[in-house]
Amino acid sequence: MSRGMSVAVIGGGLAGLAAARLLCVRGMAVQLYEANGKPGGCCATTRVGGYTFNDGALFLALPAMLEHLFRRLELDRGALLPWRRISALQRTVLPEGTVVDLDAGRMTYARAGHTPMMYLPGPGCDALREVHVLAPEGLVLGLKIDGGEMFERLLAEESMKMHPGDLYVLFTDGITEAMNAGDDCFGETRLARLVEQHADLPSDQLRERVLREIDAFVGGAPQHDDMTMILLKVDAAWAGAPARAIDAEIVQVAER
Repeated sequence: MSRGMSVAVIGGGLAGLAAARLLCVRGMAVQLYEANGKPGGCCATTRVGGYTFNDGALFLALPAMLEHLFRRLELDRGALLPWRRISALQRTVLPEGTVVDLDAGRMTYARAGHTPMMYLPGPGCDALREVHVLAPEGLVLGLKIDGGEMFERLLAEESMKMHPGDLYVLFTDGITEAMNAGDDCFGETRLARLVEQHADLPSDQLRERVLREIDAFVGGAPQHDDMTMILLKVDAAWAGAPARAIDAEIVQVAER
């Protein structure tokens, strides 16, 4: 696109607003169209104490996304959009259905044919500091059997208390079933060992470490499945302060 062009951006969510701003910076005439009464998209879904924010999974990644966006736009985020900590009830639902209740400090999870969740207790937890594989009972999602009665009957929902320093790893089978030229899988054992060895790293660094190890393992073998991973870490200094409790990285790797 060249300077002076007229561009229409459909949708006034974060992506639409960012695209409109970037195009304006590049000298284009932009018209933004939004069906709702105000822009903001999913970030305008909940109001608590006079503040409007998203209460979905995006809430966890929003601060880092905004920091990156403001840098791209060459704007001073601190001056234009100062952070304000909130202590209101936060209940976040991650993409595969796991519920994180930041106010109560509990996680509720279920499994319907997904790969299991890995849990590494924090340093202050009484449990042994090694990876625990959490795999509650559940029928594969999407099977059309007896109108869903068997699915409802077999699905087991479990809940656990979160502790400072806890680390949770959710992943698709593209992570553990990444294969090398000899058709060997990366496997849950290697992933668990990596998590145990490098759990003290920030989420973004742990993510990169895992992906580098997978890349080195598969070598030049082609990628055969999507690779999606969610790292959820409870702040080691957390003492029931929801606003800073979670450091999360959600990564979708379409191709290496």
